[in-house]
Amino acid sequence: MKIIITESQKSIILAENIGSEINNKLKDMKTFTKTVLTSAKKQTGMDLSFLLTWGATLGGFMGPVAKYMEGKNPTLTDADVALISVGILLTYYNDNKEKLSKVLDLIKERKIIGEFDDALSMSEQLKNTFLNFVESLGVTISSIGNMMAYTFLIPLLPEIYNLVQGTSQDVDPSMIVKRIVNYGIVTVSSLFLKEIITKVVDRFRS
Repeated sequence: MKIIITESQKSIILAENIGSEINNKLKDMKTFTKTVLTSAKKQTGMDLSFLLTWGATLGGFMGPVAKYMEGKNPTLTDADVALISVGILLTYYNDNKEKLSKVLDLIKERKIIGEFDDALSMSEQLKNTFLNFVESLGVTISSIGNMMAYTFLIPLLPEIYNLVQGTSQDVDPSMIVKRIVNYGIVTVSSLFLKEIITKVVDRFRS
């Protein structure tokens, strides 16, 4: 039996499917962050739970860099990737030089400092690309530190683009914001998040 659906119904189904993908990406970020911090804590003996104040931002920023490391350096173990990831996170998201120094000492001891430097360079490129994109939207953020709080958006941008391009209906930014906020793993202002999402949708719509 052939089922015929209207364009409106098709758009609603597509929006729901992509909305689920957004949820999956947020879940992946949460899982990645927990796995990395747990592994690094076992290796260093340090309590790294303070990094969780950044929420899903950590996974959004380091997830792509970790995949880059795994693809370029398949000999790296999961523990190596976690240690390098935390070293980079401490570089960008914390000013505790003592903790960073301890992580770097372990990285040098394992002779993976070259891999760390390469991943750090990759993360710098990712950071600059993202910040340039945000600035191009005309969004005013008081500091780079505040901008970095929104890097959880990095893995979500392709899904938002697909949502905007794949449906004939106007995309409601509030729907996207609601999904992100309801997931409970971001710490940013919902009002400011809506401003950014609205401008992202407008950019992808044009």
